[in-house]
Amino acid sequence: MVYDFTTEKIPNELIIIGLVSGLIYRLLCGKDISVGKLMLDLIFPLILFFLFFVLRLFGAGDIKLLMVCGLYLGTNNNLRCICLALAVAAMNGLLRLFIHGKLRKRFDSLLRHVCTSLRVIKQGGREIDSYITKEKAEKIAKVHFSMPILIGVTLTLLIT
Repeated sequence: MVYDFTTEKIPNELIIIGLVSGLIYRLLCGKDISVGKLMLDLIFPLILFFLFFVLRLFGAGDIKLLMVCGLYLGTNNNLRCICLALAVAAMNGLLRLFIHGKLRKRFDSLLRHVCTSLRVIKQGGREIDSYITKEKAEKIAKVHFSMPILIGVTLTLLIT
């Protein structure tokens, strides 16, 4: 989370450490280590968020972080974590936009971006513009998803 807030990236080195430690955790705890279950736990977030990534609404680092969480939590609990993280992120973003009077402007911008991106995909285009451009980059609109993921993991562990 610290890296996400300071550099707006989650280093691959940390992801690799998380993946390796997740595999070791599963081996030591006697969790299901069949190849099929490991693959499902690992790629579930990628499948779930692929379209969001293609539309450039979701970062690759966030997806990789959720993949690491899948190794520790398993698919069912990771889905619970994802739902909680999305709820936290939505509440955080909406509250910040409301406080700064930018809620309608951002929804209009998001709708335009999604429509344009879908049109590009339909026409066979390969490159989709980033939703956040330098002109649109507003600190109040930026949601560092690592924080909601941390909250989602914590709540998931408390619930189960």
